[in-house]
Formats: sequence, C-alpha cells, structure tokens
Amino acid sequence: MEVMPSANPFLEFKIRVHATCLGMLKERIAVSEQRMMEAKESLQSETKGSAGDKHETSKEMARQELEKIEINHAQLQRSFIQLERLDPRQTQTKVQVGALVQASSKLFYISASVGEVLVEGTKVFCISNLAPLAKAMLNLEKNSSYSFNDDEGRIDKLA
Repeated sequence: MEVMPSANPFLEFKIRVHATCLGMLKERIAVSEQRMMEAKESLQSETKGSAGDKHETSKEMARQELEKIEINHAQLQRSFIQLERLDPRQTQTKVQVGALVQASSKLFYISASVGEVLVEGTKVFCISNLAPLAKAMLNLEKNSSYSFNDDEGRIDKLA
C-alpha cells in the first residue's frame, strides 16, 4: 500500500511510528513463538525423565514457564491486532486511540503497549489508551493542560 505524501510532517512521522511499532511487535511475537516452542520441548523432555520429587518439581517449573510465555504471547498478539486496526493516516483532533501526541517535550503514540521506540533518532512512547498517562490526556485537545503524578503537562501537537 503506497501512502501519498501529506502536507503535515507530524502526520507523516506518525505513519512511520506506526510502522515501527508493528515491526517491533512482529519481532517480539517471533521471539515469543521460538521461546514457546523451546519451552514445550523442555516440558516434553521432562515428561520422559525419571520419576521422583525432583523430577516432578522440575516438570512443574517447566509447565509454569510455558504458561508465562503463552500469556505473554497472547498479549503480544492482542497488541498487534489492536495496532493493525488503526489507520495512522487519520488525523486526530483530540487525544484518543490512534493519536500521536507531543506533550511537554515528549511524544506519545496512543495505540498499544509497545513501550519506547526510536524513530529517526526520536524517542516515542507507544502506550495503550488504558495506561494511566493516556487516561490523564484522553479527549484533550491541542493546547489543553493535564495533570499526571503531580506533574502538569500540555498538549502541544496532535496527529
């Protein structure tokens, strides 16, 4: 899909942030799938081992590790789907899901819980709309102020 250039460089930057986040989540999902496969193999090899208390403890630890990996994998997949549904070309006039927000010298992409990404040398914090900071900014417009953890902030730019 080819994206036509727009007259809004901030919006163009949001499109690149979105693509970076998708790429990061794809990588994390691939790593998670590999870890899940390794954990399953480990659990199967534990099952084939000898009986006894040590064996049962080891098997239970392997089962718990696999469960943690599966939970993390499911969360990564949900984040990817949530992000994939967003159209980064859409300009937002309020802080909401899909908005790139410049607030108090920091950039936030209200999208999915990806964390900090580096795009063209610029740090962007990709956070879910359920994150406390996102909730503090939700529905605010450009030039609005917000309060978070006893700090005051201001919405300087939106896309």
